Amino acid sequence: MKKSLIALAALAAVGAASAQSSVTISGRVAAGHQTDLSVPHASASTVANVQQLGGSTTAVSQISTNGQQRKGTGLALMDTTLRISAVEDLGGGLRANFLFTVEGSREFRGAAITRADSGIGLTGPFGEIGYSNTRSSDALASVVSPAVYLADSVYDASGILARGGIDTLTYQTPQLAPGLRLAAAYVENQDGAVNPPGTYTTTAGYAAANAKTYVLGATYTQGPMRLVIQHKTKHTNALASSGMTTKANTELFARYDLGVAAIALGYDGAERTGTSNASAGVFASTANAQAFNNNFAKAATGVSVTVPLGALSVGAQHFKRGTAKMTDFGAVYSLSKRTAITAAVGKKSGLANDNSGHYGNQHRVSLRHDF
Repeated sequence: MKKSLIALAALAAVGAASAQSSVTISGRVAAGHQTDLSVPHASASTVANVQQLGGSTTAVSQISTNGQQRKGTGLALMDTTLRISAVEDLGGGLRANFLFTVEGSREFRGAAITRADSGIGLTGPFGEIGYSNTRSSDALASVVSPAVYLADSVYDASGILARGGIDTLTYQTPQLAPGLRLAAAYVENQDGAVNPPGTYTTTAGYAAANAKTYVLGATYTQGPMRLVIQHKTKHTNALASSGMTTKANTELFARYDLGVAAIALGYDGAERTGTSNASAGVFASTANAQAFNNNFAKAATGVSVTVPLGALSVGAQHFKRGTAKMTDFGAVYSLSKRTAITAAVGKKSGLANDNSGHYGNQHRVSLRHDF
């Protein structure tokens, strides 16, 4: 159960009215056994990326020749998330909102916690405007079935979705018609650092760190149906040195709840043009690295089905972009409104099995509590 702390602000000056502020603390803790492919283990310069996922502490030179050790299989504390959110009524239909999230580091015990999705904004008759530091995402990510509980970052390294830290300023209109809202966003591809976009170069690292995106979108929600369309315009030379360039693309998402099952569909247009000349990087071969990057010059699709069966919910999902594919199955059994047992299995495929985290089987069995 979420814990709400309600406080009345003190009277400031003579004639000033008091304002009411509502603060909510929530979060998630989960632990169990998993095989997590979300970390590209071949890139580890130390054993940290392997050990933190339950793998062996064997020297990197030996890990490089033993894919079994790099699968990150073992017991794990999967989620330790704490969210603090607040809403203040400013009067006249105007409200201020705030969100701050921290997550437990997936590294060794005692490591510092990590700041996650956070932001601040205003809501009123004009709609909503706000700043957020979050992770970039495609409408395709919304297709993921809530019954399939696998490592969240597993989708980042799939070759289907590519997400990273961003700063975004977003405006969303009030309802223009029943269920219809429009939105616009300015996005900087960085993780909260004071590093505003400046001169673009052909140096991949610099340009990517300063890339910016403009997003126009619309959502329509009516009863059991939800539709989303987004058009993203990106800086064209952000990947120039890799042999590819970014391009504008359109994303679509649709979900319909039939009662006996909820079906979700997604489409993400090609995000890049050209042919990759990337080096091997975290891959065992240059050919695999190029194949991975070239997938983003193709459109992606996704579909999921979630079936509620009382306390039990089961789901399946399938995603594809170019040669990259992901197929997952899962089930969540609720012991209460806040505590559940989960089980999920899945597979990434489409690239050669070079143990870089982009190919293989994955699973997760956990006890999860939300508060």
